[in-house]
Amino acid sequence: MPEEKFKGKKPKVEVLSMKLRFSDNPSKSQIHTAMVFGVKEELDKQQMCINVIRSNLTEINPSEGNGCFTCPKIPKDTDARIGVRRDPQNANKKQKIYGYNLVLSTSVELDLKLELPVAATNISGNGEEGKKIIDNTKQIKAHHNCVTKIDIADAKYDIIKNYTCLRNNGSIPIIDYNKRNEKLTSKALRTRGYDQNGWPFAPCGIPTRPNGFDSKQKRHTFCCFKQCLDLKAVGIKNVQKDYDIGSCPYVNNKKGFSKHIYKG
Repeated sequence: MPEEKFKGKKPKVEVLSMKLRFSDNPSKSQIHTAMVFGVKEELDKQQMCINVIRSNLTEINPSEGNGCFTCPKIPKDTDARIGVRRDPQNANKKQKIYGYNLVLSTSVELDLKLELPVAATNISGNGEEGKKIIDNTKQIKAHHNCVTKIDIADAKYDIIKNYTCLRNNGSIPIIDYNKRNEKLTSKALRTRGYDQNGWPFAPCGIPTRPNGFDSKQKRHTFCCFKQCLDLKAVGIKNVQKDYDIGSCPYVNNKKGFSKHIYKG
């Protein structure tokens, strides 16, 4: 490597690690090692041999007195890339990892009490994993005579195209919410119309709560359940800034304000 590439100390690389040991019956590799270093006769007299522990040598030329070695820290697979994953020791931190990323889909067979692999897509370490659930879905559809009822995935797969693909195949997607670069301030959520759980806000700004799913209508129902009636003075004051609770038209309803969210 050119000298100008180094700043400060040159890196050290272990070429060969070995030790001497007593042996009256050395193996062929131990004999060859002793011959390469020109110490076979001396070792035979002492009934000793060279035991190689680790070696990064790839080629030795005894006639010219040189050899070749590889740096163990340089990956051999130049097609792999640096990706990011959660630190196994601390889930709140991320760590870089060099290599490939295997996107594996498994089928949970309740009757067999087994989890079986049914589709796999291999990408480089820095590839966009979140889009590969569609590729796996196509594999399952092409190679397995079955219908997926529920797809469960983590936040990397929280992409609109994934929901569309899974639902078109008759599956119910259950995917963890990915915050990404969204603004999650109280004002931004109010403007958006629903909170981080996907629950809509009532007109007064209080988040509604789930009130069941209608399978025939394919819709979720959310109600406010008149939470304003249980607010303390400070809470009422905060709500009253933007909404007149006293004139709320939903307070006389059994469950207060309600909203339907249709599936699909």
